[in-house]
Amino acid sequence: MALSGLRRLNGFMLHAALRDVWIEPARLPPSANYYDDGTPRLFLTKLPNLPAGAREEGKRIWVPQSKIERDSALSADAKRLNATKYGRFTCEACAFSNADSSMFDAHHPTPLAVGMRTTFAEQLEILCPTCHRKAHRTKDPLRPLTLIELKEWCARGRD
Repeated sequence: MALSGLRRLNGFMLHAALRDVWIEPARLPPSANYYDDGTPRLFLTKLPNLPAGAREEGKRIWVPQSKIERDSALSADAKRLNATKYGRFTCEACAFSNADSSMFDAHHPTPLAVGMRTTFAEQLEILCPTCHRKAHRTKDPLRPLTLIELKEWCARGRD
């Protein structure tokens, strides 16, 4: 028997077996890209008209990139030194402190993009995410703000 005939036979047998079975429709939530503003209308597209300012996002794309390797043990050692010095984890720029080490970043005063080198935990600065982001917001990505400049920025009210 040909494959298409076998499929037809299996479909017929399945139909015969399920003919008298009541199947309840599933109540599923709308898909993630569904938007309903409450206005009744017929729509034939995946997305109805979206309000101004709404954007579709979340599409997965593949991007080849190079990544600079970091040593997580070095970061943990630097945070441990910081906690020993201040009593708890503390931002060295703004003095924000917390008992949770994940609230802080280990900052390389000389960025890793400069090149390979040997780094000691004592050379890293422990910063809160806000100060760490500010440190790297410079015109030259290879020259972040120094700890003194960050402290001055914090003293001015982080303007």
